[in-house]
Amino acid sequence: MTTTLQPSGDTSGATDLAAINGALSKTGYAPLGSGYFYTDDVIHLGACQTISGLGPVLTTVHQVSPAKDGVTIGAAGGTIIRPRVIDMMITGPGSGTGCGIRGGGPENVLVGVTIRDVISSSFGGSGVDLNTPITSVLDSVNCSSNGVNGIYLHGNPTSLTMTSCYTNSNAGRGVYISDGTYMALSACASDSNAIGYEIVGGCGVALTGCGSE
Repeated sequence: MTTTLQPSGDTSGATDLAAINGALSKTGYAPLGSGYFYTDDVIHLGACQTISGLGPVLTTVHQVSPAKDGVTIGAAGGTIIRPRVIDMMITGPGSGTGCGIRGGGPENVLVGVTIRDVISSSFGGSGVDLNTPITSVLDSVNCSSNGVNGIYLHGNPTSLTMTSCYTNSNAGRGVYISDGTYMALSACASDSNAIGYEIVGGCGVALTGCGSE
């Protein structure tokens, strides 16, 4: 039986981080209850692991360190299959180099990533930064007030869908896609960013019913 984790009240971040990473390591699943969870280092999400809350209104994970990501997907090399971040708000300290959710790379391919009903805001880096995601889904992801981009997909992202995603007031691009292949963006909005959408290289990237103000 999986026990829902509750906030410890320790604003240093050490207690909640240990509980979340401990649950992921032990069972591959970290269900978060209502309230504010504080972290002082990254939440490590591996293959077939899920971190989920009760929705972005009720569950918040706040990263207190400017140099750390909220959630890091992947380990030292290899293919990471089906990691999931669902139903929560992830906030940063408003400065630094950390990203809300970051993962992937040439030696750490992401397959079947799901990020759904997530708000990622106030990080010094990007709200979501995924390198080489394949057959993945971003659904109802809101990235706002980040120091770089809202959503940054690079390293040849392939067969990825974005549905009803919203980026707002990010210092760089709202949505930045580099060398993407076979991708579909549907009903997405990008408002009050330095650049709404930037798509560089790649082929077969379609935007349907998307807009920018």
